[in-house]
Amino acid sequence: MEFELGYDEKVVFNIAELKCIKVISDNAKNINDRHYFLTFELKTRAEYIYNPGTKQYEKEYFNDVIQVEFDNYEMAQAYKNDWTENWEHYLEEKNSPQ
Repeated sequence: MEFELGYDEKVVFNIAELKCIKVISDNAKNINDRHYFLTFELKTRAEYIYNPGTKQYEKEYFNDVIQVEFDNYEMAQAYKNDWTENWEHYLEEKNSPQ
C-alpha cells in the first residue's frame, strides 16, 4: 500500500505486515520547534545472516519502523486516522468469510 505525501513522495509497505500506527513527538522544548512523526511499526521479521567468524548462518530479528515527519500534530493525527481506517478495513476483509 502506498502513502501519498505530495511532492512526488511516497512510503510503500505491505499492510499485512503492519503491527501498529502512532503519532510521536520529538519533544522539543519550544512548541514552535516541535515535529511530529506518523510512525508505522511493522511485524518482527527474521532473517538468516552469514557470520564469517563462525562460518554459520545465524537467525537475526528485525523490527522495521517507517516514520513520516509533520510540522503539526493535527495533520499527523489526520493521516493516522485515515491509515487506521484503511488498516481496519483491510483486517475486516481479511477476516470475513469468503
